[in-house]
Amino acid sequence: MKDQNRGKNIALAGTVLQVAFTLTLLVIALKTGSHAAMTAMWYFVGGVGVWLMTSLLFYSRKLERLEQQELDELDAKGDSGGLFQRGRDLSLRPAASRVRFIEKWIVPGFTLVLGGYYAAMGAVVLMGVRFQAGQQETEPLRNLGAGILFAIIPGFLAFLFSRYCTGMSSQPQWRSLRAASSQLLLGAIFIAGILGVFAAAWWGYGKVDFYVAYVVPAAQIVLAAELTITFLLEIFRPRVPGEEHRLTYDSRILGLLAEPTRVGHSIAETLNYQFGFEVSKTWFYKLLGKALVPLVLLGAMVLWLMSGLVIVQQGHRGVVLHWGRAEAGQVLEPGLRVKWPWPIDTVRMFDTGKVHDFQVGVGEAREPIVVNGQELQLWTQKHGAYTELDFLVAVPPRDRVGAARGPAGDSPPPPVNIINLVLSVQYRIADPYKFGYRYVDAGKVLESASYREMVRYCASATLDTRLPDAPPDSPQAIMTSGWADASRAMEQRIRKAVGPEGLDLGVDIAVVQLLAAHPPTEAADAFEAVLAAEREQDRARYEAEGEANKTLAAVAGEPDAALELAMAIRRLEQLDSLADLRKSPDEFDNYLRGYIRHGVESLKMLRKETRREGLLGKLGASAAPAGGQVKYAQLLRERMGALDEELKSLIGQIVDWPMLDDLGPGGTAKQQLATGQARNLLELLDVLKAGAKADLNTLTAQARRQADTLFARAAGEPAQKVANAGAYRLRTEMAERTRAERFQRELVAWQASPNMYVLDRRLDAWDAVLPGMIKYVIGVDPGKLEIWLNWERESRGLESAFEGAEGANE
Repeated sequence: MKDQNRGKNIALAGTVLQVAFTLTLLVIALKTGSHAAMTAMWYFVGGVGVWLMTSLLFYSRKLERLEQQELDELDAKGDSGGLFQRGRDLSLRPAASRVRFIEKWIVPGFTLVLGGYYAAMGAVVLMGVRFQAGQQETEPLRNLGAGILFAIIPGFLAFLFSRYCTGMSSQPQWRSLRAASSQLLLGAIFIAGILGVFAAAWWGYGKVDFYVAYVVPAAQIVLAAELTITFLLEIFRPRVPGEEHRLTYDSRILGLLAEPTRVGHSIAETLNYQFGFEVSKTWFYKLLGKALVPLVLLGAMVLWLMSGLVIVQQGHRGVVLHWGRAEAGQVLEPGLRVKWPWPIDTVRMFDTGKVHDFQVGVGEAREPIVVNGQELQLWTQKHGAYTELDFLVAVPPRDRVGAARGPAGDSPPPPVNIINLVLSVQYRIADPYKFGYRYVDAGKVLESASYREMVRYCASATLDTRLPDAPPDSPQAIMTSGWADASRAMEQRIRKAVGPEGLDLGVDIAVVQLLAAHPPTEAADAFEAVLAAEREQDRARYEAEGEANKTLAAVAGEPDAALELAMAIRRLEQLDSLADLRKSPDEFDNYLRGYIRHGVESLKMLRKETRREGLLGKLGASAAPAGGQVKYAQLLRERMGALDEELKSLIGQIVDWPMLDDLGPGGTAKQQLATGQARNLLELLDVLKAGAKADLNTLTAQARRQADTLFARAAGEPAQKVANAGAYRLRTEMAERTRAERFQRELVAWQASPNMYVLDRRLDAWDAVLPGMIKYVIGVDPGKLEIWLNWERESRGLESAFEGAEGANE
């Protein structure tokens, strides 16, 4: 009876300690935020019931012993009589009947309740831990020092008390303490794991908390499964009279943990208990008992040594973790490799042959638009399996020179365009160590770097136009003709950003491709209106160009020939004006600078024309002269050294154009015009450098010959008018020359005989007046001639004629 009373007191003390340990773990979990402490607290809650059940068993057995002692005293006195002799059955022994009832019904029922609690709480806690671990941002553990202090004390007390109870349970009278002591020992191990969590968190390994938090509910689920199986086996187990009864909630697994030195004895005891006969007495069991431990140890050793062999599959590479830490040189190539056995070395495999991909510019998933089984993608409607994000593209200023500035001299913020871009990035893992251990999440870092480069690229790009004075490698027309250039530029930018000279993520960028580039769907109507206006503007421009070409063709036969002639005439006029202004240095310098600026603007215009011809595939190859290609850009750079800042800035706008080094005598008409304009610009720069000493007369003569040559080749309306004017001049000249010769001949005739000459002229007049009549001339002496008309003498007419003739002779 004293033994049972002592066992009851120990069980009650264990109950109090179990409650204290539970509350301590609750405080630790709340103060530190440890998930492992919270899961261990729920395990300790189940242990309180085990200690209470053990206390109930010891108390009921104490009453049974007390009852039996009283009966034995009555038998010793001989006062029991026949009534008590016949009443030794359980119906007259309530304490013994109570013990049998508890062992038959209460203990199995408690086993089911305990197993259900372990299973339910293990599942609920495990799901809660998985949810917390899946969060992107988890709070770090706090109050680590206090947590370690509060965990050491209950852990040490739980270990000491469990070992004390385990020692007592080796005696038959205290065997019921074995279940409670073994579960308390497992709780002490969980507290040791919590101390390990705090130590790992101290060194920066906060995720160890989740690992331990996974182990505790998993152990509860295993215990629940064992208790259920034990309950079912207890139903069908054969009973042997006089054998020791084992409690169904007494875990065999925890018993092995509490008494590892009695593994063989526990196995034999379990087999004998389950089968109902002495299985441990058979020859096979005895042979197995002698060789089992060496075989198990040998097998365990072989398995442990085999953990040092690693097979790395083709297309994979492994990083060796030595005591949990990765080293740069410990990378395993495909094949059979050797390492230190577990847990000294572990290997993390990386699929280096797989092409990983992600998309830049997409957000949350959504349902795509599907029509007749095909996904419909129209940029005017929201489409695709993911939402598309917005990027900002700066609007280039129309005039960079003299742009408006703020009060402090800073440029105002430029207007921006909003565009949806989707970029596909495909990569392979080139260095597993750098990818897996240089950064916490290298894949996320790569995605963030890609977003950063995308934003930077868009900030310096144009939407649908190309700037004539932009560098060749600058982002241009990202939504139209610069699509392929954008993909190549982004691939180079991302490769540089994540390569050895950048973040060094240990990845190899395989392909970067622009999948989508369009305005937001909200701007569809406005954008289509802008496109319609631009097409109308293009139509008007093409009509104007057609009219201009028609006019130029009428001037010189061909538009390009007319432009070349106009350029030659402009050159002649410029040189003529400069020659006239040599005596006025200020006006000479102003005019010359104006001509240089006009030449630069003409080159810009011709560059636009040649770029347009290039887009239409009309550009031809320039023929290099015998001395090699003329490097106009280099010649301009050589002349920039003698210029002032204004002209140096002006020439600097065109000196870096690749087009200047491709000019030559061949190519299209626009290219030839650009060649002539570049030559004229160099000529003006030479005149500026020489100043008043420039030989403008020679240059003017050359320009005049060039203009005359081009004008002679012209075949337009002005040339026709010039030809007609020349013909008219020739006709007029021949007519006047004929008149002059005729006058000379008539003068000779008049001088020989004035009267006859006058008579001849009169006859010509009569022939003109009366061309169809016959005229007669009668020669008489005027002195003997009398003319009567109407019976009157009329001699005034002839006399006046004769008088005129005589006056002429005088």
